[in-house]
Amino acid sequence: MESTKVTIHELISAAPGWLVSEGDTSYPIISWARCRVLWTNDKYEDISRLISDNRILPCIFDGSQIKPLVEFQDVAWVNPY
Repeated sequence: MESTKVTIHELISAAPGWLVSEGDTSYPIISWARCRVLWTNDKYEDISRLISDNRILPCIFDGSQIKPLVEFQDVAWVNPY
């Protein structure tokens, strides 16, 4: 599988079922239709302006909990198909 670095804009358009890799670990992107993030710092706020007023972000499941992608420092997606 080929790994490609992507922007937040591209992550927003990624379909659920794609994988996100951080280091040596890959996680599936889950549905983010109802995944809302509490904005606690300037970084989150700046990213929210790039997305939309309703502040919805793509999220992944890291094996124990659902996390917004902005929590991960260095992400890339992997097309599993």
